[in-house]
Amino acid sequence: MIQLALGCANLGNDYGPAPVLDYERAKEIIQTAYEGGIRWFDTAAAYGKSQEWLGSTLDAMGAMEARIITKIPPKQDEEIHLLIDGNPWAILCHDFVPTSMGHWTNIHEDDKPRIGASVDTPEEAQKVIDIGMDVLQVPASVFDRRFQRAGIFEKAHEAGMTVFVRSVYCRGRVFEPTKGINYALAVNEKGHLIPDEQVRKLLSHISGSLWFDTDDWQIAVYCFWYVRNMAPHAIPVISADTPEQVEENIRIAKLFEGWDECFTEDDPQLYPENW
Repeated sequence: MIQLALGCANLGNDYGPAPVLDYERAKEIIQTAYEGGIRWFDTAAAYGKSQEWLGSTLDAMGAMEARIITKIPPKQDEEIHLLIDGNPWAILCHDFVPTSMGHWTNIHEDDKPRIGASVDTPEEAQKVIDIGMDVLQVPASVFDRRFQRAGIFEKAHEAGMTVFVRSVYCRGRVFEPTKGINYALAVNEKGHLIPDEQVRKLLSHISGSLWFDTDDWQIAVYCFWYVRNMAPHAIPVISADTPEQVEENIRIAKLFEGWDECFTEDDPQLYPENW
């Protein structure tokens, strides 16, 4: 199983700059992801046909190892119990953080879904950690280091939580300066939009300081590496418009798999004084 999740917001749903995908393309993307080793799939009832298409495709594949992460909007207690009957891997509160585990306690058992929240700010993330939830989802990227600076990733890991990081590529907009498209792309640590001009400057710095050009592949590797370095225990959530994009992200993720096992500081043969 690869440390990567497939975001399914664009499957049958109008989601930001991504094109709305039809069922056949969505099915190809889901199949490519599962066959490539992805086991986490991030969806929500608000994502159009996403949950339905994801469920039918995985069921037809016999994908018994798939882990579905879904979300509920505020005050949707009835939907909580419907989701439990569907046996997702995790249910996340979306656009709200409860003040305590409260009414969740009667479903928080070994055979029930993990409970968590998808949040937008470090303050909300801290609340999720404080009340003892299982799963946390946050945005983070080379442009957005708020959660790292607030120590959220370390705190969540110490609390034994599973953390997912979305917006690794800023919903794909990080690639658009190379295509001459003018967008406000991301947020900085204060939550302000970073205009396209500043993103161009950053990509120019990458190109000038390192050994590669800023084509899409190299930008993707850099952005993915940055998030993995920022939050090594977290699981990046990526979206894709084509099966080929899924395959590219799997290849990138595999670049960073097994580093801790391959390179250890405990091996004296790696110390320069022993060379």
